[in-house]
Amino acid sequence: RGIYQQLASPAEIDLLKVDQNIGVAYARTGNFVRAEGHLQRVLKHYKALVQQKPSASNWENLAEAHINLLLVRTHLEAYRSANEHFVTAQTLLLDLYPQEQSSLHAELYYTRAYNLEHQGKRSEALQACQKALMILLPEGVNEDELEVSGKLEYIMKSLALQANIQAQQGEIEAAIQTYQIFSKRISSYRKRELNDWSKYYLVQEVLPVYEDAIELCIKQYEQTGADHFLAQAYAFNTRQMN
Repeated sequence: RGIYQQLASPAEIDLLKVDQNIGVAYARTGNFVRAEGHLQRVLKHYKALVQQKPSASNWENLAEAHINLLLVRTHLEAYRSANEHFVTAQTLLLDLYPQEQSSLHAELYYTRAYNLEHQGKRSEALQACQKALMILLPEGVNEDELEVSGKLEYIMKSLALQANIQAQQGEIEAAIQTYQIFSKRISSYRKRELNDWSKYYLVQEVLPVYEDAIELCIKQYEQTGADHFLAQAYAFNTRQMN
């Protein structure tokens, strides 16, 4: 944070946003205790800021802080606290966007699905996943407008989580179908000209999903002997390499 203060004045950069991103970075590296302490401090500052200046951007940032803490508290298995962050974020966003069509709503419902899946509440988690996807992929959406970071990130995450939950529930054909939708979208995005970050994201985030899809198909082939499962495993393997 000190580096940013040296590079720019507070008027030129949102230091609280930088702090929030640092907290997210700690969470992504698995340092959830440190992430929580950092994000709680950010949350406290945003609460005060909203009282001083209740702008839409400040409300969004406050809601995002609650969403990030929903994820962190889930990993720490503090589910009651995680639920409180979900309810607060949902209330804040509904005040801003009553139709629930913002990208933050999609992020909230994906994170809620992740939280519910961790608690073994798979049916509820699946509903939350589907709600996120309905926001992210409304009818008539132009996929050329989707970026790999942002909305597309949560489309991929929601599809992957949905397939995983379906597989856990024994809905094998539905899970494979969801993996096929995932694969089709990735193939479409790969045909576009992507920046280095987008290419890195696809490699880091997409390959583990293909591995899960292949493993599911191989297990089903071994259990049933049905050739179409083996053929689908080969298809997923080919697509992950192209």
